[in-house]
Order: sequence, then structure tokens, then C-alpha cells
Amino acid sequence: MEPVPPTHDWARYEVALVVGLTAMVVLVSSWRLSSPSFWNDEAATWAVSGHGLSDLLQVLRDSGGDRGAALYYGIVHVWIGWFGTSEIALRSLSVLAAAGTIAPFHAVARRLVSRSAAVVATVLLAASPFFLAYARSARAYEMALAFVVLASWAFLRAVEQPTRGRWVLFVGLAAVSVYLHWFAALVILAQFASLLPVAGDAVLWTRVRRSALALTLLVAPIAMWALFGSNSGIDWVARLNLAELRSVASTFVGTNRLPLELAVLCVFAVGLVTAVRAFEATSRSATRTVPALELTWFPLPLLVTVAVSMVKPVLVSRYLIVALPGYVLLVGIGLVRLTRHRRKLLAAGLVLVVALTASGYRAIWFSDGGVENWRGVVALIGRQAGPDDAIVIFPASAEFPFSYYARSDAALAPRAGPLWPPVVWSAAFNRNTANSTALPAVERSPSPVLWLVIREPHGPTINSDAVGRSELELLQQELDVRYGVHQPVSPFADDLSLMVVRYSIPISP
Repeated sequence: MEPVPPTHDWARYEVALVVGLTAMVVLVSSWRLSSPSFWNDEAATWAVSGHGLSDLLQVLRDSGGDRGAALYYGIVHVWIGWFGTSEIALRSLSVLAAAGTIAPFHAVARRLVSRSAAVVATVLLAASPFFLAYARSARAYEMALAFVVLASWAFLRAVEQPTRGRWVLFVGLAAVSVYLHWFAALVILAQFASLLPVAGDAVLWTRVRRSALALTLLVAPIAMWALFGSNSGIDWVARLNLAELRSVASTFVGTNRLPLELAVLCVFAVGLVTAVRAFEATSRSATRTVPALELTWFPLPLLVTVAVSMVKPVLVSRYLIVALPGYVLLVGIGLVRLTRHRRKLLAAGLVLVVALTASGYRAIWFSDGGVENWRGVVALIGRQAGPDDAIVIFPASAEFPFSYYARSDAALAPRAGPLWPPVVWSAAFNRNTANSTALPAVERSPSPVLWLVIREPHGPTINSDAVGRSELELLQQELDVRYGVHQPVSPFADDLSLMVVRYSIPISP
């Protein structure tokens, strides 16, 4: 069984390891940081935060999904004022958040598991393709993860010595993490659940109850705002299905190659069984003084998300990044258990686990187009479209990434904007344009040539009805009738989510 460490003091090699891993995260996350194009959600970050404060507040009033990361957008708004809206500027916040996660995570791990397991878990976190991918993304996930780890560190310190100051620090960090991304609340729930086997005195449990009440009051506004607003922002999530669960497993492991995935999951399973047995042993003796956070951090958020998704679909792999530290902790425990604390064997096992997930690195650094090559789409239309050609971007939400690049394209920047959605290139974020209004706009267009840019995301998490597929089919039917000639011109064969089609009226002989 995995023993709880008697001391939190770091050996010199641990300090060196954490410093080295932090530097590595900064270097590998920053390498080719501007090469991948923004994908839709990154461009939405710019559209939400890159304009006036009144525009930002209007978005947070109107869009429930974006309210779930309200604090992140506020921070980005200030950041943009200092450093601008370039890809490097917007993504660098996540790089800094990732770098700031390593040291507090190791401090948390040292309080929960043995020194060996803590070292393994810290290396696995720093090397995780899941972790590194969002360390390069202009989204809230990495910053929320950083504050979840900090809140966990503060939580464990408060349990060790339940002073008012330590519990206030925990409550503050926990509240910040929830306002950065609402899925952080699941980890806060896991923290309180981990206290169940702890043998504490009256002072501890009084502090716990007061902290729980204070946190509930602090996060209640964002919970009510995000969940019961007019626009939940998650209607695009598909109903729970096996492919979606497999996608979650692949994301955490770092590869979708089934044999490699199963090998790593076997190590995880050993760690989970080991942690459960250790929990049972200390619970029977009623001597446990450390929360069982290693046992709740990953399983509880996942199980709660799956349970909720049976009623309202919310299962999206990237939302669960806040549970990644719990996953690597259990893999670390599993590796130590399998190698029986033999250092050379443990080092070899660690290298093997990292190597098994190495296939996930290619998509992080070596895809110039990124997840969605909007930069390439805009360059293509800028080169080939005539000044009188109409441009339609579908669905309406896909206007953000197109506009981000069109505003600086020499050929497209002089235009006011696309035919549809009816916005200018640098307009503030707006989710109020209905996809059904595209058809009337096309019917009124006098242009003999029309460029249709289609974003049609695929995957087990996508609800096709909610992303406008039926409206797209009607639009394409009308275009086929009106123009007669259509030609797919997108050269991005590896990007299945984006398509460019050129419609034209045939020239009479």
C-alpha cells in the first residue's frame, strides 16, 4: 500500500526537478507558440475580451457558457491592454499558468503520497499531452487548473493546522478557481469529500463548516448566472455515449491508440486499487489525519459529470482538465506499486509511460494549421475572392476566428465585413445572430460569386442539431438553385471541420 509521507520537506533533487520541469514547461509550451492558427474558441476569447469593458460585461450578461469563465475573460481584458491581441500575447497567459502549476502540485503530492509517487506524478503532469496542449491555448482551462492546484495546497495546509488565516486563504483560492471555470467546483467538492475519513477535532470541523458555507455564498452568483441564464452555452454538447467516454480516456492518457491507452490505464487501475486499500486501512484504524484527496480528485469530478450528463449533457474532455492532477497521482501510485519502490525500475517505468503517450505530442507542435486552420482559410479567400464577391460564414459563431485574421488581411481588411453574419471584422462578441437568418441574407445578395465558409465540427461530443446542421442544409440547397455552380476550394485535407465552397452563376456562352 502507498504510505502517507511523514514529512513534507523536499530533498535537493526534488527542488532541482521542480525547477527543471517548470523551465521545461515554459520552453516546450512557448516553442512555435504562434504557428498554429487560432481555433474557434480561442478567437472567441479575443472577441469577448479584446474590446471595451462595456462590451465584455454585455457578453457576460447574455451568454451563460461564457459566464462560466467570467474571471478569466476579465483577466484577459486587462492583459490585452498591456500586451495586445497577437496569438503569442493571448496564449502566453496559459503558458505562465502552466509553469506556475508545477511547484504547488508537487507540494500537494508530497502531502498525499510517498516521495517516489510524488516525483513520478509531477513528471507525468509536466509531460502530459493534455496539460501541454492547453498550456498553449488562449482559453481558461490552464489558469483554472493552476488555481485548483493552489486551492488544494491551501486546503491541505488548512487541515494540517486549522487556523483562520489558512482557511481564509483556501476559500479565496477556491472561489477564484470556480470563477475562472465552473468545472473547478467539482474539485472543490472532491476536497470536502476527501475529509470524510479524517480524524479531526472540533476546531477543524468548525472551520470546515464555516469554509463550506462561505464558499457556497461566494460561488452562488456564478452558479446561478451560468446555469440558469438565458443561454447555457453548452447546448452543442452531445448526449452521453460510449465514444464520448472513450474520448475522455484518450485525452487523459494522451493517446488514442488503443493498445497504448490500455497499457497506461492498467497502471492507473493499479494505483486506484492501491489508494482504495490504503484508504480502507486508515479508515478502520480511525487514525487518518490527511484528507484522501488522491482518491477523490479524479474519480469524483468524472463520476459527477457523467451522472449529470445523463440529464443534461456536459461531458467535455477539456472541461475536466481540473481533474488531471488526480489522474497523474493515481498513475504515480500505480507505478510505484508495480515497481516495488525500486528506483531503476521505477525510472524505466516512468520513461515507458511517457513514451507510450508521446504520439500526442505531434499534434501540439507540428501542425501549422492547428485544430482549425482559420489563418489558411482567410489567406485563401483573400487571394482568390474578387472585391464584389460575397462572403458567408456559417454558423454565425464561426465569424470570430475568420474576423480575427480578416481584419489584418490586405485584401479583406478594407471590406466592412462578410455578407453574413452582418458584422464588421472587429466587432465585439455576439451570440445573438440566429443561423436561420443566413438564408434571407443570401436571397437578397446581388453578388454573382459567393464564398461559403463552413465550420462543421465533428466528434462524439458534438450535438449536430445544436450547431445548425439543418439550417446549413437549407442554405446549401438555396445556393445550389441560385448559383448553379459550386466548387469546393479548401486545400486543407487534414482539417475536416472547415470547408470553403465557391458558388458562381454560370456564364452564358
